[in-house]
This record gives sequence, structure tokens and C-alpha cells, in this order.
Amino acid sequence: MSDFADNHITNLGTALLARVMAGEGGLTFTRIVLGDGNMPSSQSPATMTDVVSPRAQASITKAVVSDGQTAVVGARFTNEEQDEAFTWRELGLYAKVGGDADDVLYSYGYTPEGELIPAGTASGTLVEKLVDVVTYVGDAAEVTAIFDPDFIPQVSRIEETAIEAMWEQGEVDPTTGKSAQYLDRPGLSQLVHDIADAIAGAGPTVTADEVTVSMTAEGVLSIKASGVGTAQLADFSVTEAKLADGAVTTGKLADKSVTAEKLADGAITIEQLDKSSITPSAIGAAAAEHVHDAADVTSGTLPVERGGTGVTTDDALFQKVVSSHYPTNEELLAYLGLS
Repeated sequence: MSDFADNHITNLGTALLARVMAGEGGLTFTRIVLGDGNMPSSQSPATMTDVVSPRAQASITKAVVSDGQTAVVGARFTNEEQDEAFTWRELGLYAKVGGDADDVLYSYGYTPEGELIPAGTASGTLVEKLVDVVTYVGDAAEVTAIFDPDFIPQVSRIEETAIEAMWEQGEVDPTTGKSAQYLDRPGLSQLVHDIADAIAGAGPTVTADEVTVSMTAEGVLSIKASGVGTAQLADFSVTEAKLADGAVTTGKLADKSVTAEKLADGAITIEQLDKSSITPSAIGAAAAEHVHDAADVTSGTLPVERGGTGVTTDDALFQKVVSSHYPTNEELLAYLGLS
């Protein structure tokens, strides 16, 4: 996109500087605002009092007085939380003096061409901008800024020379060769200090918030989460070849942590399981061959007919036996040879 060449301190900003020179307090930069409005043709950056159409706010990450009368205020912007796309045309820097409750538009930049910033939440396209606003601060004795407390610069932007320049003067640690003091610039967290220290060679591994950052001898940076969950594993990313025999045992699995739904068909086979660890007694099952007492059988259907006499008294049983075995007249005559 075009640079914000038309970028000037506003009349409100000039009034703030006058108050600073009068001893009312220091100059504090509070925020940087991105907008998609059009500067009215009847106005100039100096006469602007606000961003016409604010669309996003960039987090201030630095404020440096470069030559005694010029300050460079840096900020970081990302579209990851932008629900709608917009055309970036306006750049507003806000500031206040001393204990003022409200800030005012200190400087205003405008470019008619603009740059399209896509919606991060819908498009999936991540845009990150590092914005430097160079503005006049005159002879202000104290120039500060309200920094984003959550800002963590990417490792790729931290260079060895920059790390050396950021260390405060103080007692030097003989082990690392670095100052024993921590960075005291507002907005830089302890994690930034630790990562910078690791890159400089003070230590191979840094762990914070369950994330481990390590640097190999070849200078390759590795970032790993401490845990591996179901969502972090792609289907079949853990294969038989990647598992050493016995690496996963019954004792290492929490009850029901591995369910049928979580296993693809055939992912675990009989050959992969130590059969001795799963026995009938371990899972409460009956042995392959076993005997039931008659009292155990209280219901159900046998696979064959039970048989029986169909009677319930001794007399009936006698009649049933006699009737089924007593010969007929024809059978008796045949037996005696008289038929």
C-alpha cells in the first residue's frame, strides 16, 4: 500500500505539547487506530480531531525518541479478530498529558488509495502489520506510551544485536555473560526475556505456560505443547511402527480413556496386544470351558429339547410306561409262532 506521506501532528497534538512545555506533565501515547474513512476535502491532517471511521486498534509495542524532537511509536495489528474486511486509509495516533482522563488525536495520517484488510475470522487469511508512526514531540522532557501488556514479539523478529541492545546495565551473570537484570520496558513479559535468553545461547530449553521452547545446536527453534490430546493426533498418526513393544501398558491407560469410538477398525490387533495382560479373570468373564449348577439355570432356552414324561404322579407314570411297552395281540401271536 502507499505510505502515509500525508501524516502530521494535529492542532490538538500541538496544544498537548504546549502543556508539556508548561510543565503540566509528561506526554503519553495511548493508542493507534486504523480507519477506513475518507478525510473531508475541506480539512487537512492538522485540523482533524478524530479518525473518521475507526475499524481496528493496534497494540503499542514501542515508543522511542530518536533525535531529541522526533518520536517513533510502533504498534502491532492483526486481523485475526476482524469479522469484516475494510480498506485501511486512516492512521490515528492518540495521546494525553499527565493525569488526563481522556486522550486526543495527536497525529493523523491519510492515504486515499488504502489497502484491503480481509476479515480474519471468515477468510482464514491472517494479516499482521507492524506500524511505525514518526511524529514530532519537540523538547518534551518525558515521552512514554501505554504498551500492550500481552504483546510477545515473534522469535523471527528478535535478532542478536537487538537482544544485546535491550539488556539493562547491571551486574553481569558470569555463567551467561548477560546482565542479571530483567528487561523493564513495559509490555515485555518474562517469557520474552526467557526466549531471548535461549536464543542468545544462555540455555537450550525454556518452558512457560505448558509450552516448551528449545534451540538445537544448529540453531533450529522447536516449540512443543506439553500434552498430546485426541484433537492433536491425526488419524493413524500413531502406528505400530512408532510404538515400541510394551510402550503402552494397561497401567498407563486411565479407565475408559481409550474407547471404541476413538479407535479405527483394525488399529489394534491381537498381535499388537500382550494376550497375558487380558485374561478372563482380569475382565470378569467366564473361562472357555465351565460347568453350571442346575440352580444357576433359571431362565432361557436350551439348544435341544429337554424331553420328559409329561406326567406328574406315580400312577400316571406307571400307566405311561406299561402302555408304551405292553405287546399287542398281533405282536404276542407272532412271538408264539401262532400267527
